Amino acid sequence: MVIDSKRLEDVGKLAESALGGAAGEALAQAQSLAQSLRSEAQAIMKGGFDRLTNDMQLARREELDELYAVVVAGREVQNQILQRLDALEARVQRLEATKS
Repeated sequence: MVIDSKRLEDVGKLAESALGGAAGEALAQAQSLAQSLRSEAQAIMKGGFDRLTNDMQLARREELDELYAVVVAGREVQNQILQRLDALEARVQRLEATKS
């Protein structure tokens, strides 16, 4: 269940006015405790996620970008080699045609 913080504040103000300052202070302490628990839970989850991703040996974005650049350059070289091969094959065919 998700509790809207605005509604929680409104309830706290009502409780404070109805019960006096002690209830308001107790509510403030409860809110502080809840925030602390939330922060600690987030830190624990982030640490667990970081360990999980490190164990999986995932590549960083920079490494993927570098690999992509190498692949693009390799494809360009491959296309140049294919063009040269086509030209050589055409030359061989012309030479064989003139021999006959």
